[in-house]
Amino acid sequence: MADRIHLHAESHLGCLAHLPIDRAKVVIGYHGGYEGYYGEVSWKERAQRSEEGERRVLFLGMIRGYKAIDVLCRLVQEICAKGFPVTVAGMPLDGKLESKLRNLNHPNLNLVLRRLTEAEVHEMCSSHDIGLLCYRQVLTSGTLKLYCTYGMVIVAPDLNTIREEDVCGTFLYYPPDEPEEQAIKIASQLRRMGRSKFSDLGRKSLRVCTERGWSRELFDGLFQE
Repeated sequence: MADRIHLHAESHLGCLAHLPIDRAKVVIGYHGGYEGYYGEVSWKERAQRSEEGERRVLFLGMIRGYKAIDVLCRLVQEICAKGFPVTVAGMPLDGKLESKLRNLNHPNLNLVLRRLTEAEVHEMCSSHDIGLLCYRQVLTSGTLKLYCTYGMVIVAPDLNTIREEDVCGTFLYYPPDEPEEQAIKIASQLRRMGRSKFSDLGRKSLRVCTERGWSRELFDGLFQE
């Protein structure tokens, strides 16, 4: 029997409701950010792109079933149609899902469907401004924390575990199952948004890593006698 149970969010407690678990053993500790792991973030380059009005969208991560790739395909089509450059990057773990993505055809879409090096992850996150998430359900999103580490504006499915990370209330949400209408609204909103407001959303994403990250209290709670 475990001495401690580490959960990454308060909203995970519902998953344990049917189990005979001593609540006193549960330690809540949010997934940390990736500050310095892949490289230093070039805030000057990001600010320059913002001044020039460039806004690039990135979906980064393994291509697998729980990522709702069918929803991703529909989102990508709508966002590309609004004039945003979109990159989908990651290693496909399912041939059928890979085929769905490769069947997308738009001049604004860049597919990088393979395993990325750490240097490529850094380059991708540094050169994009909007981080796109797609999940049916998720307990913890390391990709979300990666996007926030790079000060990206977050577009995400409306799920409790993601809302719990949204400490400033600045993420842009779409319904997980019917994303098209809201995706069009979000794309239009991002297109019209002024540089100052857009930059402010990115800066507030950074606070997720400091306010919802690894903490001394977490490690003390996990390893106390």
